[in-house]
Amino acid sequence: SRRLSEHMGTWACALMFAGVNLAFFPMHISGLLGMPRRVWTYPDGYGLELFNLLSTIGAFVFAGGVLLVLLDLLLHFRPAGKVDANPWGAGSLEWLPQENYAIRSIPSVTSRDPLWDNPDLRRGVDEGRYYLPGVATGYRETIVTSPIDARPQYVLRLPGPSWLPVLSGIGTAVFFLALTVKWFVVAGAGGLVALIAIFKWLWNSDPAPSDKSYDIGGDVRLPDYASGTRSHSWWGIVVLVLVDASIFACAIFTFFYLWTVSVGDFPPRGLELAVVGPSIAAIASWFASGAAFVSANRALARGSSAGFNASIVAAILLLWAAFASSVYALSGASLDPTAHGYAASAYLLIVWQGVHAILLTFMGTFTLARAWAGRLDMVHRNTFDNTRILWLYSCAQALIALFVIHSPRFS
Repeated sequence: SRRLSEHMGTWACALMFAGVNLAFFPMHISGLLGMPRRVWTYPDGYGLELFNLLSTIGAFVFAGGVLLVLLDLLLHFRPAGKVDANPWGAGSLEWLPQENYAIRSIPSVTSRDPLWDNPDLRRGVDEGRYYLPGVATGYRETIVTSPIDARPQYVLRLPGPSWLPVLSGIGTAVFFLALTVKWFVVAGAGGLVALIAIFKWLWNSDPAPSDKSYDIGGDVRLPDYASGTRSHSWWGIVVLVLVDASIFACAIFTFFYLWTVSVGDFPPRGLELAVVGPSIAAIASWFASGAAFVSANRALARGSSAGFNASIVAAILLLWAAFASSVYALSGASLDPTAHGYAASAYLLIVWQGVHAILLTFMGTFTLARAWAGRLDMVHRNTFDNTRILWLYSCAQALIALFVIHSPRFS
């Protein structure tokens, strides 16, 4: 059975490698010959027949490789229990002995090839000589370490078995697939299922600290909660902000690129952003929304639930007041996004802030709900901290967008 699986895997890789190259390389040539994208047919006589035929053959070859992978899974999928096989004598950690859940204990390694450097490591892991040889907190758990030297910092309690992630995945797939065929009602239903499942699953994703320390082995005791820069979720939201900022930077680049290549005035006469009052209101509202979240942080530190709730509600209302003012500043000036690159790029920057307003409304409401349910306080605060980071970044981003939109006025 193992040799059959190895042969099937080899053939599957070969077919998929050949299929991808045969499918996509001719597309470069057919594209240069004038083949349009995303069409199901094309006229004869343009010299495209051979290259499209090769691409079609390549797609079927690739599909054959995928079918082999699926067949291999179907023939050999079963709960395996303990797997203690390293047939190739590999040196990396994925070849440690595995149970259905994972490895028995978590080793500390200092090299790229720990199984070669320490031949006894596999046996030690399987005998539970290292971290978390058993259940420390009584729940599913893992160790969160420092980002540079991987020193254990706290035990993270993980959610238990649930169908909610599966439902969220199905809802997300239905949402995007239905949009491709313009089934908007079906897409909306799929998106709603995904959102409900995600928020329901997230509800239990940040359990309250127990104020205990747990023995994880090796004479190391750890807490079961951390916030701020020691929290893995803090770093996750910071990475999200960096990704967000890179997308925003592309939009800013688009605006200034169109400015530099524009012939004549930018924007041309008749498309000036003459309505300044709404933009000033938007600037003031974005500032106030960020200040309201700063106030919420102070109220949380004081233990003032009323001040915290009022600040979050005010931040959400000011957020939408800022976005509405930004949109009115463009629509009030009769800017048509199809008329000129200035109007198109200006609307792009404002719509991007609208996307953030929707996201932050969900996050702010979720934060409020957790506070009302007693799941958020000055110690148990990761949900609020994550929302605060993205909120303050979004306010700063919106202010930059407004400055950029008005920048031709300053030239």
